[in-house]
Amino acid sequence: MNGRDSIDQLFATSREFEPYISDEGFTAGVMARLPAARLIPFWKECLITLAFTLVGCLVALYFFPAGQLLSSLPSSFVISPLTIGGLSALIALMAGSTCWAVETNRI
Repeated sequence: MNGRDSIDQLFATSREFEPYISDEGFTAGVMARLPAARLIPFWKECLITLAFTLVGCLVALYFFPAGQLLSSLPSSFVISPLTIGGLSALIALMAGSTCWAVETNRI
């Protein structure tokens, strides 16, 4: 028996033998007084994600030297089997994400 099993055993034993303490409806009263949770629309979730993505890109652009990054980009583009595979995987991922969003009514 390892340490994890003995801790699980201890918790299981304490759950079985500890007495139940009634809160006399306190929890139900508190939950009844809480306001209903507001759901954020999907488009707002996307907008928040895009805004923070933009902030992250701007921070990265500020802290990383743009000249070195631009000089490291290739000056010519070669289509190889790896490029075609990567683009195919990206298109499949985008199509799958779109199907998932449509099927779950997230758009």
